[in-house]
Amino acid sequence: MPAPAYKLTRYFIINSVLYWEHNLPPIRDKPGYFLFDNRAVTIQEITNLASRWETGVNFGPFGWNNFAKSEIQNAIYQLHKTGDPEYRIGKTSFTAEKLREFADYIESETTGRDGEKEKEPVMDIELAGDGHLKKIVDNLEAKLEAKLEAVRRYRKVCSEVALMRKSLAKKEEELKECERIIQLESEQV
Repeated sequence: MPAPAYKLTRYFIINSVLYWEHNLPPIRDKPGYFLFDNRAVTIQEITNLASRWETGVNFGPFGWNNFAKSEIQNAIYQLHKTGDPEYRIGKTSFTAEKLREFADYIESETTGRDGEKEKEPVMDIELAGDGHLKKIVDNLEAKLEAKLEAVRRYRKVCSEVALMRKSLAKKEEELKECERIIQLESEQV
């Protein structure tokens, strides 16, 4: 099978920003590591940071055409639904046959059906297992606990401020009383 003019890639959504795997700069001295957020990380670390990620294809001379698998499947559905001969994604039009070729390529690459080499399975966040879900839950619990602690500190500070204001008001009354007494004594002299 000749090598296609496109390659398998993934996108990651981290903090509402879309990152394509092939656009992550590799670190020359460390194979398998990429520069992300000014530090060396592996794809697994990026996957763990992502709120969503999906496999897709990349083609074009400068990698400017990136399409997720779900986007390709949606385009195939739209072609069948409307009966149009071509579907436009981005700046490029595709036939249903070409879109199916993309979808089949993604499927064969991610499941390892092409035979010669075994592919690393691409896991979805939903299928990551209890360990990953437990890590997510623990992370959320830690964030909530930190927020609760901040609320407790805020309430404590507010109550201390209220006590200080009461104390200040009482001291101001005592000061006024002292000033009044001093005024009376100075008048008697």
